[in-house]
Amino acid sequence: MANPDFCDFLMKINLFYLRKLLKLYKSNNGLKTKCNGYFLQIGGSFSLLIEWFSLTENKLKENYLKVFFQNCYEFSLNFFKGNPENSRNIFEIHPVILCRIIFSWLNLHKKYFKSKGMEMMNLYFEFFRSFREYMSDNNNKNEFFYDDKKNQNKKIYLFPYLIDFFLDQYEALSLPNPYIVKKIFEILIELLYCFPINLKELYKGDKINYPDYDDLVNRLIKLGIDSQDIECKGGLMKCLKVLWEKTPLNFQIHLQAADYHKQHSRLEMLSKIANIIL
Repeated sequence: MANPDFCDFLMKINLFYLRKLLKLYKSNNGLKTKCNGYFLQIGGSFSLLIEWFSLTENKLKENYLKVFFQNCYEFSLNFFKGNPENSRNIFEIHPVILCRIIFSWLNLHKKYFKSKGMEMMNLYFEFFRSFREYMSDNNNKNEFFYDDKKNQNKKIYLFPYLIDFFLDQYEALSLPNPYIVKKIFEILIELLYCFPINLKELYKGDKINYPDYDDLVNRLIKLGIDSQDIECKGGLMKCLKVLWEKTPLNFQIHLQAADYHKQHSRLEMLSKIANIIL
């Protein structure tokens, strides 16, 4: 029931204080500890504002959307790129804040901002490149979820959701855009590096990383075979290479199956990833 103009006003205040705080943080080492607390408060406030914006059923005018996007985008870029150390600390202390921000941006992207492909990919890349080390710990990933507003008993684990989202973004490209393609695969590779390592057994997947791992591998293989663009095919090969290193037995089964069924395109692709000479 929030008033859109009031939310926009609060967003501008948040952005104003963030700019002031970044200057203070960089210019005065003695105040860094105090600044950390303020970053946490501002991040929490922003996460609630952008969540409202992603969930509201109010009909928002085009001019309003344009201004709100610019303010939210500038805040997010400054918050994550301007102080990556603090954003990582906030993630560790209150992961719900960053989950809210990320999930809300994904919803806004799908709902309002499909035309902002380049800006959004820049933003997502800043989100994820700082968190790989932290998110590689499965215990931490248990905290990396978003509560479903329609079903209070359901947790949306963001890893499979994020991977599917960025694969969908790739498939939605009517013509390959080299910059967006590059960013999508940079983001996907950062996420795929966070998968568990299963060198001596098959990995079947889990709700934190990916519920049906074999489905993900098959999807990437199929996209790689069908792709006619060199950049796209190269990005998909890199993604598969990361996963092969994580779960080699899963890929050996795919390789054996491709050989048995005489699936030449699949066999050739998997052999290249594994550096096997046919």
